[in-house]
Formats: sequence, structure tokens, C-alpha cells
Amino acid sequence: MLVEKRPEKARKTIKHILYTNANEAAQAILEEKGIDRKSNSLYNKFKKLIPRLTPNTANDGILVWYMNNRLSYRYGPVKTREPEELLQSQKYLEQIVSDLRKMI
Repeated sequence: MLVEKRPEKARKTIKHILYTNANEAAQAILEEKGIDRKSNSLYNKFKKLIPRLTPNTANDGILVWYMNNRLSYRYGPVKTREPEELLQSQKYLEQIVSDLRKMI
């Protein structure tokens, strides 16, 4: 309903939810695996998967960056996605999180 009547407000709200969910998912994965979120131990595993990744990037940043890259590859940049695509991005994020759990 909000998507139809106020698409800009819906876009902003969904973008915020997507951002929050990606950060929370990264924290949860790292906690489950017992990996320090501020170390850079995942760098070697992800350096070929994420362009321009630097060796001093924290683990939580690496995971969020990876999630955003996968979403961007599938749906394009966040600021150009329609509200419906942002909702689809949210569903696809769940699949990405599942894949990350298997990768780490």
C-alpha cells in the first residue's frame, strides 16, 4: 500500500531496512562462526570476490560489502531500484546470507 501511494517514502524505508538487515546478518554470521568482527581474517577468502577490497577491511565490512555486491549485480545500484525491486532485494538477501554461512 505504501509502495503505491508514496513510492519515495517507501523506497527510503525499504533501503533503511535492507541496510539494517545486511548489517545484522553480518554480525550474526560472524558471531555464529566465532569470528572477530573487527579483525580482517576473512580478507584472503573474499579478496578475489570483491573488487577493490583492501587487507585492512574489517570482517563485518567484508560481509556487508559482499552482500551489497551480489545485490547490485542482480538488481543494479540501490538508488536506481524501484520499491518493488527493493522488496525483491530483501528476499534475495536471505539467500545470500544462507550462502555466506556455507562459505565461511
